[in-house]
Amino acid sequence: MANPFQYISDAYQSLKSTATDWFTPDKPIEPTAPPGTQPRAFEYPVGYNLNTLPRVYEEIDFSMLRNLADNCDILRIGIETCKDQVESLEWGIGPKKKLNMKPADLRAATQKQQANIDKAYALLAYPDPVNGLSWKRWMRKIMEDMIILDAPSIEVIRTRGGDVARLKIVDGATILPKIDINGDRPQSPDPAYQQVLYGMPAVNLTTEQLLYLPRNPRPNHVYGYGYVEQIVTTIDIAIRRQLYMLGFFTEGNIPETAFGCPEEWTAEQVAEFQAYWDSLFEGDQNAKRKGRFIPGGVTPFTLKSPELKAEVDEWLARVIMYVLSLPPTPFVKETNRATAETVQQASQAEGMAPRKNYIKELMDTIIQRYMGFTELEFQWIDSDATSPFEKAQVDQIYLQCKVLDPDEVREELGRDPLTPEQQAKLNPPIPEVLNGQKDDNRKPGQKEQDPQKDKETDDPDVGKIDTDGAIAKKAVKKKSLTRFHETQLY
Repeated sequence: MANPFQYISDAYQSLKSTATDWFTPDKPIEPTAPPGTQPRAFEYPVGYNLNTLPRVYEEIDFSMLRNLADNCDILRIGIETCKDQVESLEWGIGPKKKLNMKPADLRAATQKQQANIDKAYALLAYPDPVNGLSWKRWMRKIMEDMIILDAPSIEVIRTRGGDVARLKIVDGATILPKIDINGDRPQSPDPAYQQVLYGMPAVNLTTEQLLYLPRNPRPNHVYGYGYVEQIVTTIDIAIRRQLYMLGFFTEGNIPETAFGCPEEWTAEQVAEFQAYWDSLFEGDQNAKRKGRFIPGGVTPFTLKSPELKAEVDEWLARVIMYVLSLPPTPFVKETNRATAETVQQASQAEGMAPRKNYIKELMDTIIQRYMGFTELEFQWIDSDATSPFEKAQVDQIYLQCKVLDPDEVREELGRDPLTPEQQAKLNPPIPEVLNGQKDDNRKPGQKEQDPQKDKETDDPDVGKIDTDGAIAKKAVKKKSLTRFHETQLY
């Protein structure tokens, strides 16, 4: 006898097969790499370490970035302003600040690490004594390569005892980073960098010998992505605009004008007269902008004069200053004072904070990794966070609400706690008024107060009600006088 459920079973298997095999994603292809191969950071060209020129696989090389920065006046002004801003900042070195760290703990940690703090400060205050570079001049060179190339490079030179003796800045355009099989930076003792000089590899450097720290790395590139590279096209337009304006003053013989020559002149005659005309104005800057009358019935056709300043100039300035996080106020039309101050504050907040964080990371790497002071850190002294008046108001509120005491406020100002003599001078004792004694602190003309007058009346007649109401009236009168006196007293 046939199984009555066979048809149902066959239909179920057909549906199951259809559900698992119809337009499925299929099984992944087996990897071609050998078993145990680690993921690579990015798909680098095969034989990447064999190239001998920095940025050989990038569209723009270092020399072009340097030329763009050196030939665009607005960009160079912005770069120098960024360097000026960093130079004006104050800094220090102290113990690592931990969460909820009390001032007493911070002072104890500072005293414990004072010798290392002095040593680290001495190095950073004068990082390159051979070239006579203090921290400010040394940092300007770091900022130059960071903004233009995004390839700051510092050679760490040690003494025979192993201490860091000098931080030598190396031109980042000559440094060629290397990668390992996974696309990572090779670690010491393997060479991680090569310095390329005259087109040939000159020196191998390890991560212990060279500190190479781009500010803006990208996951599919070995090199950083600097400010200049982000706006290459805009900078190119700005340079061409400068050349056009320069040609207006140097190359033209008169304002842009075309002359009609006699019809019988040949091409050779036109060229000969053009050369003669140009020779009249060579070397004479004042004569270049003047027209001359010549015989022969020549008819001039005056063309449109070029614009010395147009909206494109303002747009170029805004783009360049924006990428540098600087206010474009000096290069654009006049704005009111409130708007200019708002733009300047926003630009400083957006631009200075990332640059300060980058420099702090760079300095912390030197202090903690290369000098070995793992409990210390580089610290900015933010004197411009709030105005002195606003800071005083905030401290006053904290003192009134008893959030801080005067010694804590003095500590933030860098002053020592109050001495007992200062506390006694600022908090004199309140004079006491004794019964029957003269108060020497009362104002002139003020009568001496009698404490007995402030007491409640003890008259036994108060509150008693007589049949004719005489005693009650007397008590009420005395009671009202007493309350009136209390009101005047208080």
